Amino acid sequence: EGYCAPLSLAVDLGRPRAVALLLDARHGYDANCVMHEEPLLHLACSCDVRRAVFRDLRVRDRAETVGVLVAAGADVNATNQRGETALMRSASGGCKEVVERLLSSEVDINAVDMSGKSAVEIAQKKGHAEIVRLLLDHGATMPRGRRFGDADDGIEESAPNADEDESIEGSGSDADDDDESGSAFGSIG
Repeated sequence: EGYCAPLSLAVDLGRPRAVALLLDARHGYDANCVMHEEPLLHLACSCDVRRAVFRDLRVRDRAETVGVLVAAGADVNATNQRGETALMRSASGGCKEVVERLLSSEVDINAVDMSGKSAVEIAQKKGHAEIVRLLLDHGATMPRGRRFGDADDGIEESAPNADEDESIEGSGSDADDDDESGSAFGSIG
């Protein structure tokens, strides 16, 4: 893991030029390097936009960093110890630009983590309607028994589901985090 440290730092800081330089064949770094049981691509996709001080610049740099890693051969479908993919990470963080970059690669849009959640479900749970819409437009499917627009989404905007047209209701907040059922979506059924 220590051999990845400089590359990991450049990825974490969202410095695409430094990442590209370190991935240059003369330096011997691998785009599929793992730090602390996390693929570097996941680190690049970890962009909680609510905490980004310079959001636009940071997200753009994150997306460019993801592009550099993917171009260097990073496995876009690699998972961490929880079964999360880079797409799930970026969908959770609300990074549309990063999601778009990943969708332009051979990403498995309907992969599920160890708890059975897909990127579209994670984005829906977090209230990222624009990302849910983007994922659905690129072929993501909602799980059986769920619709984009269920009352516990916490999303105000509206968008069509792959199979049905439903409007989205909610406050636009993470109000569903208080759900007592233990499920990310409340009771289904």
